[in-house]
Amino acid sequence: MNSAYTAASSEVKAKAQAFKGAYVNLVGKITDPSPAAREARLENELYDTTLELLKELKI
Repeated sequence: MNSAYTAASSEVKAKAQAFKGAYVNLVGKITDPSPAAREARLENELYDTTLELLKELKI
C-alpha cells in the first residue's frame, strides 16, 4: 500500500522534497527507519540481492 501511495499520491508530488529518500511507515507518514534498516551490511546485502535478481530476470 505504501508503494502505491507514494507512487501516485498528489500529496507526495506536492511535497516531493520531504518524501525524497524518506522511509514511509503507514500510508503517507514519514518516520525514521528502524536500526536494522540503517545497518550498512543489510543495506549492501539487499542491494546485491536486488541486482542479482534483476540480472536473472534480464531487467
